[in-house]
Amino acid sequence: MMKDNLASLLVISGLLFTMTTLNGCIKGEEGPMGPPGTVGLGTIEGKIRLWKDYYQRNTDHSGVVIRLEKTEYRDTTGVDGSYRIENVPAGVYTIAASKEGYGTMKEYNFTVGGGVSYFSPDLARIALAPEDVKATYDTIEVYGETTPAVRLSWSPADTTLTNLYWIYYSEDQAFRESMLVTRVLAQKPSRIYIYGLEQGVYYFGIRADNGVGYIDETSGVPIYPTMSALSRAAEPIVILESSGIKKSIGWVGPS
Repeated sequence: MMKDNLASLLVISGLLFTMTTLNGCIKGEEGPMGPPGTVGLGTIEGKIRLWKDYYQRNTDHSGVVIRLEKTEYRDTTGVDGSYRIENVPAGVYTIAASKEGYGTMKEYNFTVGGGVSYFSPDLARIALAPEDVKATYDTIEVYGETTPAVRLSWSPADTTLTNLYWIYYSEDQAFRESMLVTRVLAQKPSRIYIYGLEQGVYYFGIRADNGVGYIDETSGVPIYPTMSALSRAAEPIVILESSGIKKSIGWVGPS
């Protein structure tokens, strides 16, 4: 679990998708991946793992429904997370694994027929939105110089869980993905400093997440099924003068 002192910023480019694979094995799950062929009836099997948060895995992996979309073929996992669907007509399907309270994981163009095809994603709980999000005008020392900054702080909804927090800023409250500042792992009330913003009015918001995702192949859009709703800071911050420094992140740690 996270130590009381979060010593450094965890800015990890593409973090979610380096921890997942889009062929059904999530968080390093090992095992052969189908399909072996497309002739005749096929079998689908695998083992699902449920995660309580970013680090903690459940001991009971039962109750996950695995289904081929637009068909009647499905099964439900036992305590060990295993399942098996037999006598599936050969073809290409979209397969999904879901359980209430957890983010649904999918695989598109999943081929069945002539043997066993494998689908073994990890499912993580849908994260709780952060609370008490506040943005205040402040300063931070950068290379020995006092520099204007925005101090953004928040509290996890449940401090027994470690989540990934997505930090956003926006000039129009749209909070598009292009306005993502960084991602931070945290378990306790935390703060982050953002400096080098141009002159203007800025709004800030934070989402919690548990670190899994896939690409919706019908649209090409990344899907983050465990991401929470956006929690917004109540008031915008007005930057009256640009500092001339490139936008960056300062120290991150407990509030």
